[in-house]
Amino acid sequence: MERNIGTVDVVVRLIVGAAMLAYALGGLVSGVDGYLPGAEGSGAWRWLGWLGIVPIATALSGSCPLYTMLGISTCSAHPKGT
Repeated sequence: MERNIGTVDVVVRLIVGAAMLAYALGGLVSGVDGYLPGAEGSGAWRWLGWLGIVPIATALSGSCPLYTMLGISTCSAHPKGT
């Protein structure tokens, strides 16, 4: 797969992915469940945090399949359209 994720994009994906995983593990964002519909503090929405694996995986691989399908590149080495 061709690299299509730039440095800033990698950093943002790592931060967002880490925050999502922290939410899934319940360590960083406590008390948020009470604000989500139907959660009532039960942790019913914590599974969404595990989706943080996706931005981390794409950041580490340097390639985003969605960017490839849409023809987007934030990598300066491979500008759009090439």
